[in-house]
Parts: sequence; C-alpha cells; structure tokens
Amino acid sequence: MRLDPEKKEIKELRSLIDLRNKEILEIGCGDGRITAMLKRKDNNILAIEPDKEQLKLARKKVSGVKFQVGTMSNLKTKKKFDLVIFSMSFHHVPVRSKRVVIEKAKSLLTESGEIWLIEPAIDGQVCKIVMTLVPAERKRIEAANKVIKEFKILKKKSIELNWYYDDFNEFSGFFQEIIGRKLTGAGIDKIKKIVQVNDGKSKIIVTDKINYFLISNSDGKGHPDGIF
Repeated sequence: MRLDPEKKEIKELRSLIDLRNKEILEIGCGDGRITAMLKRKDNNILAIEPDKEQLKLARKKVSGVKFQVGTMSNLKTKKKFDLVIFSMSFHHVPVRSKRVVIEKAKSLLTESGEIWLIEPAIDGQVCKIVMTLVPAERKRIEAANKVIKEFKILKKKSIELNWYYDDFNEFSGFFQEIIGRKLTGAGIDKIKKIVQVNDGKSKIIVTDKINYFLISNSDGKGHPDGIF
C-alpha cells in the first residue's frame, strides 16, 4: 500500500499550520502518522494517545516527541501551548465531553494559540468504506460536526489524498486492520461497490478526504454558511 505518495497531505498541513518554533499538544496521535508531519527540529510536541499499542508504533515512527498515554479529559499539565491539534480524534470523544475538551484546549493555549481539528470528511471514499463496515462511525462523525458548528470557525479547508493498493487482498487486509475484524462476504460486496472493483487482481485507488478546522479560542457563534 502507498498512502499519499504525492506527499499532498504534509504539504497542505504545513501550508495551513505554522509549526515553526511552536509548543504543540497533539490529541490522539494514534500510530504517529500525523505526528511525523507535525514534527520539526525547532518545535516541541507532547502527543497523547489512550491506546498503548498505537503509542508503541508512534514511538518507533517519530523521534524527538514526548509521547504519553492518556486523553484530553484526563491530561494534567500546567504548560501552555501554541497549538492544540486533534488528529482524527475529535469524533471519538464522547458526545457529552466534546464541548468540555474544547474548553480545556482553550485553557491550555498561549495568548495567540490556535486549536485545529483534523477530521475525516463524511463524503470521502475512505470514510464511506469505514462507515459501511462500522455504522456507528457515521454517528460519531455527524455528532462531531454538529458540535464543531457551534464554535466560531476561522478557517476550514478540505483536502483529498490518494491511497494505492496493488490488489483487493491488500486493500481488504488494510481495512480489516482498521476495523479490527475479518470482513464477511456481505462486507466485501459492499466495499467493492464503493471502489467499483469487479475482480481481485486489479490495482485500487481510493480517495481520502480530510477536513481541517481552525476554531476560535474565544467565544463566538458557529460558522454562518453551509460548509458541512
């Protein structure tokens, strides 16, 4: 599998977010994929993740980062950060806690600090596949989008990335790893329709779509136009 070999994601991320000489708090770093894009020689990152196995992968992938087991809800620190970044993690925060963690993020910012949410776009192919296999994922993303609308959005950008697979076995194996279980015949048929695959030998290109939100660190009403 080749995930975004064109390096579009890192180019877009670094054009959107000024990472130079910054103190950064990353929420939900997972296996460190986004952490690696955030890291520069001149910045410092505290990356937290509740899954210990994912943290092991992140530590192997990225050096010079302080990794810590935990969530935003149980994070204890007196440090102030220039950037608080939720890396594909906000939709996993329980609904009752979403507003609370945003307010906590605000309290951890420096005076000119920024809060960024990096979230899957519900109309992206990757998201459609995951929602097909895990229906609860749609509810999580919709709930996250509803809460995001309540805050003043200073900037939003959507980017599309290509994921390349040599054949259907590689493709299905990747998504089995994501959802943590083996695909059934019905599940296989559904995702074949999404990516329009008729045989198991063809190369597959899947388009991922990711939303970046910069939300205000002060109180304010949600964005007035229909960006969702």
